[in-house]
Formats: sequence, C-alpha cells, structure tokens
Amino acid sequence: MGNFHSKMKILFCLDSLELGGAERQALLLAEHLQSEGCDILLWGLGKPGKVSMLCDEKKIIWESKFSWIQKSLHKEIYGFLKMILDIKRFSPSIIIPFCTIPSLLCALTWRFTKTRACIWNERDIGLFHMLQQAYPFAFKLSTCIVANSIEGKNFLQKNYGDDLDIRVINNGVHISPPGETRKVWKEKLGAEESALIVCMVANIHKRKNHQLLIEAWNEAIISSIIPNNSMLVFAGHEFDAEHLKNKVLNYGLQNNIKFLGAVDDIAGLLSAVDIGVLSSFNEGQPNALLEYMQAGLPIIASDLPCIRELLQDTDSILFKNDSINDFIAAIEQMSFVDRRREAGLRNREICKQKYLPEQMFAEYKALFDELLNKKRPKLPLFFLLSIFIFFSKYYFNRIRNKVLRATI
Repeated sequence: MGNFHSKMKILFCLDSLELGGAERQALLLAEHLQSEGCDILLWGLGKPGKVSMLCDEKKIIWESKFSWIQKSLHKEIYGFLKMILDIKRFSPSIIIPFCTIPSLLCALTWRFTKTRACIWNERDIGLFHMLQQAYPFAFKLSTCIVANSIEGKNFLQKNYGDDLDIRVINNGVHISPPGETRKVWKEKLGAEESALIVCMVANIHKRKNHQLLIEAWNEAIISSIIPNNSMLVFAGHEFDAEHLKNKVLNYGLQNNIKFLGAVDDIAGLLSAVDIGVLSSFNEGQPNALLEYMQAGLPIIASDLPCIRELLQDTDSILFKNDSINDFIAAIEQMSFVDRRREAGLRNREICKQKYLPEQMFAEYKALFDELLNKKRPKLPLFFLLSIFIFFSKYYFNRIRNKVLRATI
C-alpha cells in the first residue's frame, strides 16, 4: 500500500460536533490514521461539543463550520465558495464526509480543488431520502460511496441506480476500559443488586423513539411483567428530553427511569446493565448495538433492515418500533437469566469476529490506495450543470428548511 504510507492529508467532515455513532466512527478512524503518520483535519457543521473536546484530547485539529449553513441564498453561495477555499487551504488528498449533508456539500465542492478523491459515507440509510431525491445526481459526484451495511448498499442501489460504486465497510467498535466498577455504577444509578437494568445508549431526539420505551416501561411495571425495582437508563446527549422527563414525572417513574446525559464511561455503565436496547425509527449500522455486543449484553432492538443484518447470527429479539406491546413481550422473553447470559456471550464472540477496528482500518486503507492509484477525474459538464441545479431557486427553496433543521 505504497500511497498510504506517504504522509497524506485527510479531511473529515461531520454533520455535528456532538458525539453520536457516526462521529464515534469518524474519530476512531481519524485517530488511527493520525497515528500512522497522516495529517488529519476534522470539520463539523455545528457548534463545538463533545467531539471537539475529544479531538483536543487526541491532538486532532478540528474546526467548526456552523456558519456555512445560512438562511439566505446569497449567504448560501458565499458558504459554498468559502468551503472550496477552505478545502484548497488544507489541500487534502482525500475527503471523508460522514452522513448525508456533509457528503452532499463535499460532493459539490471537491472537484474545484486539487483533492484526489472524495468518499460519500452513507450512515443515514433512508433518513434523508427526500433530500437525496432532490439531488439524485449527487452520489455520482463523489469518487465512490461507502455504506456500513449490505442493506444500506441495497437501499442506495435500489433508489439511486445499480451503477453506483458502493463499497461495504463494517463499523469497528472500540470502548475504552471501564472507569468505574459495576458496583460503583449500580450505586450511582441507585439500583439494587438484584434489579433488572435496561439501557439505551443514544442521543435523545425524536428519531430514537425514547417515548415508546417510557410508555412501555410504565405499562410493564403496572402489569407486574417486570419487578417494581427494574430500571430503564438513557445515556446520550439530550437534544430533546424535557417532554420525556415530564412524562416520567407524570407516571411517577423517576426512580425507575434515569436520564444520565452524555456518559464518558460507557464500558463502566454497560458492566452494570442487564439488557441493551435500541428503539430507533431509522438506523444504518448502529454503534450502540456494537457497544452492547462488545460488552457481552443481550439485545432488544427495532425491527429494521440494517439491524436485522447486524443481529442475524445472534439470539437477539427484534420488536416493531411502533408497538408498546411488542416491546413489553420482548422484555418478558429476555427476562430469563440463562438466556441473557448465553445471548450476551454469543454477541461478544460475533463482535470479535466481524467488527474489530483493525479490520475497518485495513479496509479503508486499501480503499485509499485504490482511489489514489486511479487518475483524478476531470471536471465534466455534468458536474457544472449539477452545481447550477443546486443553486437554482426551485431546489433551494425545496430543501433549505430541511437542511437547517437537520443541523440544529
């Protein structure tokens, strides 16, 4: 891999500087590439947050690009031109955006620079389908597409063309060693040693569907399906939590449902947990499920295509993410200690076989070599026409509000 071992400049572009699954994957890859001698710069389309703090700890240079997304057309054009100039200033060999909006922005700008390759990194399978339908040409403006699941690849090819160059690279999972012991975390949670503890690691916003879990937890306790001392724990940045906390208070479940906010010691928390859950409406390859698997936890998760693919060889339980009764039935099935133990051990073994960070690093580096060995594509008339369409009034008015809402 001769090209990779030279000192390369690599630009990462993220949708947010708050920490979510995609951002964890980007940081994991960026830190490794920097340790291999690459010059790394990380951009976030949001205000400084946990990601920027972690970059400082890992000595990764980062910049906030929140000002690129503006409310008027002339400022949007200014942001577009500013992005081109910023890319030229860093002069990367490769650009790796994560998620749809950064991938779209990078696809539209990179060929105006000397960058050799730009990889569309699809993490939000179906989440921004309307946005992608507005710009169906955008995928082909990138050098290639990386999806983190076969289902993700199939979705893109079905909706945007079989001729798309899509590579599947699984996520790699890495959790730092526990900061605190199981006993300490049980005490922090105020949980009895015998209490059933169910945890969801996910930033709190509507797409993650925390509300269904709260309502199901209330029903399960009222109907005595789970013991009264059972605990549901939410760990994640609280984008939209106030109404959920009010619901918990109204149910009188403040001792049974805990909001922890962003947690640094994920490994320590998961050591005190009995079941990992994920109730999302939409997912690619969820980082949370991989963290549960690495921690040796049994899993209950939404019945979504990419989740089915990830958990197909496990003894996990999938539920309809619009059905409270379905989730309660899943909790009841996973209430047996022996089943939880066997499922957790199987999950940990599968995680070791398929989702090691080293495997992800190797596949990305092989892809970099392949792309850098190819001749850089010329700036075609199709590309210039695409830029014109991007800034046409019709398309701009159609999606501007969606983009603004998605980056808040």
